[in-house]
Amino acid sequence: ICKKYEAKYPDNITYIEKENGGVSSARNAGMKYAAGTYINFMDSDDIWDSEAFRHVLEFAEEYPGVRIISAKMAFSGRNEGKPYILDYVYKETRPIDIIKTSDLPLFSAPRTFFHRTILTGHSFIEGLIISEDQRFLTEILLDEGMFGVVKDAVYYYRKREDESSAFDKSVFTADYYTRTPHDVFIRLIELSKEKYGEVIPYMQNLMLVNMRQRRKPIPERGKFLRSSRGRCFLKGKEFLRASP
Repeated sequence: ICKKYEAKYPDNITYIEKENGGVSSARNAGMKYAAGTYINFMDSDDIWDSEAFRHVLEFAEEYPGVRIISAKMAFSGRNEGKPYILDYVYKETRPIDIIKTSDLPLFSAPRTFFHRTILTGHSFIEGLIISEDQRFLTEILLDEGMFGVVKDAVYYYRKREDESSAFDKSVFTADYYTRTPHDVFIRLIELSKEKYGEVIPYMQNLMLVNMRQRRKPIPERGKFLRSSRGRCFLKGKEFLRASP
């Protein structure tokens, strides 16, 4: 299928054959070949609105100094029509300085465009399954200090009916509540201190939104979390608490 589309659109598609190493490995491989001015890492089962790229390009031309540009997210599939928790960030198209405006956090590499020049020296952490794009995105953002949001550029994030996506399944794994906060948020705390001498308010807001998502009721699907070390049983009636 890939080769068929490459033959049909040779100026737009390059087929790269490699062993399956996960999403981070695939993105890292793609960056080596990408030659466009901007790079985007859309997920395989999502789609862009037909006018999204035009709106992003117009923003990039108006604000050439803003080298990270984020599009608004809307749900398709199971959650179609539901509001997104960060819709308030995209009320208007504008550049955002993370020091001057700390309460508008940026999430998700798949709906973000990166100027290719700022990706040098950066890569996705292979083996990190959840929030790998949050770490990648925020590491670069802490260098740039600014990003843009385009309210009319829409990225449709598919929520599968069978809840089989990597994120949907992640809430039933111990890593979601243990490894991800350690490997992502602790690393970003350290990076903020290195660059700014403190955990800047923007980083505090970003982590609060992330950690709030991990404060969930016991899922109906089962009574234990999956772990590479075996079952992690839940304790209590209200929140997830995985035992060692």
